Amino acid sequence: MTTFTDANTLLKCMEGRTSTALWDMIVSYRCSKLNTLLENVWKADPKTDKMKVLVDKKQASHYTAELEFDLGHPHLSFATAEIMTGCAATLRIPFAVKSSMQWYTKKGDMDGEPDVMTVENGVYELQVTVPLKNVTGDVKPGDVDAKATFADKTIHLGENGVEASHIILHFSCQTAVYRFINISGKENKLDEPLSDAIDKVKAWFGDHNNLNQIDYRLATVKSIKVDADPNGLLQPKSFIFAASGEKDDGVLSIFIQTVGSGSASGNPAATFTSTSATPIHPIPKDQDASIIISHETFSRGVYLKQLEAYRVDRKLGDDKKAKEETVAKGFKYTFYLESDWDVQLNDIPQRSLFGTSSYFESFHVKLQESPCTMTIQDGQAKVQLAYSHNCDWYSKQHLNQYMGMGPSSEYTYGTVRVAVNVDQTTDFAKVEDSTGIAVDMSITASSFKLSKTGIPGHLPPSDDKFAWYSDNCYKLDKGSIPQQLDNIKLDFKDVKIVSPRLDLVAAESVLAPGMTIVHVDHIYCPYDVVLTGTMLEVAKA
Repeated sequence: MTTFTDANTLLKCMEGRTSTALWDMIVSYRCSKLNTLLENVWKADPKTDKMKVLVDKKQASHYTAELEFDLGHPHLSFATAEIMTGCAATLRIPFAVKSSMQWYTKKGDMDGEPDVMTVENGVYELQVTVPLKNVTGDVKPGDVDAKATFADKTIHLGENGVEASHIILHFSCQTAVYRFINISGKENKLDEPLSDAIDKVKAWFGDHNNLNQIDYRLATVKSIKVDADPNGLLQPKSFIFAASGEKDDGVLSIFIQTVGSGSASGNPAATFTSTSATPIHPIPKDQDASIIISHETFSRGVYLKQLEAYRVDRKLGDDKKAKEETVAKGFKYTFYLESDWDVQLNDIPQRSLFGTSSYFESFHVKLQESPCTMTIQDGQAKVQLAYSHNCDWYSKQHLNQYMGMGPSSEYTYGTVRVAVNVDQTTDFAKVEDSTGIAVDMSITASSFKLSKTGIPGHLPPSDDKFAWYSDNCYKLDKGSIPQQLDNIKLDFKDVKIVSPRLDLVAAESVLAPGMTIVHVDHIYCPYDVVLTGTMLEVAKA
């Protein structure tokens, strides 16, 4: 049995691998919300209030019965036991019924007066188990039986101008099962005539003049390019759907290949996969719906795409292309920043009044020489950079000689490590106005930290221009920082790496008609990217 878990348990079970069965995206919502939709459609359809059927039985006992039903609105649940192909749903429809029965003799004469009786709501319910099917393109109600396909068939959109497909309750399917259930637990005179009427009831529901099956769709999947998603990262190209859970609350999941991902269709045996020992739903127990974008789709379409655009814009070489690292949780990338400062120091000896000369060599600070890492875990994006350059210096101290004896100068050699470090933590993504994902990989200027550290000096090679210690009068500095080096300043600027807003309009095109995710409560990245939210009715104009 598939169960709902809390968010922390669900996310933990999604770590380490994709959960989308190699599809780009899964959109899932709870059966309880579909019940709300179905109830509204049923109430708005004037043809579903009343149903009248006539029974004419001419076997062991001959009677006719005119049954007039006052139908209540159906309660939907998912079923797997009776219809083996694809997905199935069971609708429990309460009703009151008025019956007028006329018995006949063997000769065909009326046997007494008609027996008229009324049974109020709460004694019986009609249970209808039907397959969930796809109807693709512009299909008329009368053509549903010929053109509807089972859930295990991948539907391709955008071919021959077909932009939409509906997931419907196929009431007229030959394998649909109709039955009346006496929920009172007590025998009733109508038990037999209701049982005899079941074929007529099935025919009534299957007649599109009584019930337009396309109106009772649970979802419409559209492949329409929208300005909010110019690259089609969330634009459906093909899909397959599956239902999980039984009885009162299950989940309908639509597995989608998108136009902009560049991926092929996923596993036709579509199922939400996790590391849980028992099957779990892809929605936390306190949420209505979820959108799961696969790790690979999000990585290629958002992170790597923007990091590559930055590299090209800054004219960094191919050897500086961003690379994704293998991690069990979230995302991790290695990339390079383009920043170059020319630190001009006076290469000519700087003399002091006390006979000391100091020498400093100019150098370049090139951040592209050190890799930058970005790690996305637990909702946070951590950017780190560690760059350093060792700047050698020496000073020459003029010594007073006694009668021209002894060394005239003493040399001191030292090194200062000039470092630039970044250690920035921000939200890995934000939901804007509950309808779009904003991914900002920028690094603020204030996150760049410049430091200087004195480290023990060393003797330069003998052919170096600083190698003036042939008289063997020198010492190695143990870590001081000359003022000239301590005064170095670098003018850091913001590094802007921003992805276009990833709008959920395209994802919403696969939600139930009349419903939308208008409030996304959370965004996570256990491995895939997971958004959870509340489904509400679209406000009517």
